[in-house]
Amino acid sequence: MSYSGDGMSRARFDDAHTGSTDLHFYSRQEEPIIQMAVQLHTHNRERASLFGQDIMADTVMDIMLTALIAQKQGTVLTRISALMANQIDTARGDKVIDDLIQARLMQRGEGRDHISLTGHGGKLMEEYVRREIDKRETA
Repeated sequence: MSYSGDGMSRARFDDAHTGSTDLHFYSRQEEPIIQMAVQLHTHNRERASLFGQDIMADTVMDIMLTALIAQKQGTVLTRISALMANQIDTARGDKVIDDLIQARLMQRGEGRDHISLTGHGGKLMEEYVRREIDKRETA
C-alpha cells in the first residue's frame, strides 16, 4: 500500500511479514529501494514455491530482504514474523538468524524476538538492492 503527498510516501509491508499495522513515512528516495526489495523477495518466494522450499529457497537473502523492508518502513520485525513470511521452520530459521547475528549483519532488538539489520548489514543490503536497480535500468 503506498500513498504520495508532500514529498513523502506512506506504506506498510504486509502484516504477515512484519507483524505490524503501523504506517510509517519514508522519503521518496527510499521508495525505489523498498519496491526493488519487495520485487526481489517476491521473486525468491515464487521460485521456492515452484521448485520447492528445500531445493530453491534462498533463506538467508529472504530474511535479509524482509529485514531491509521492515527497516525502511519503520516497522518492528520479530523473529516469528520473519520466519512465517519466508515459510522457514523454527529450527532452520533460528540457525540462519544466529549465523547472521554472528556475522554482524543482524542484531536482536528489544526482547529476544525483535531482530533488525545492523548498520553494516543495512548498508550492504542497500548496496545490493541499488545494484539490482541499476542492472534493470541499464538492461
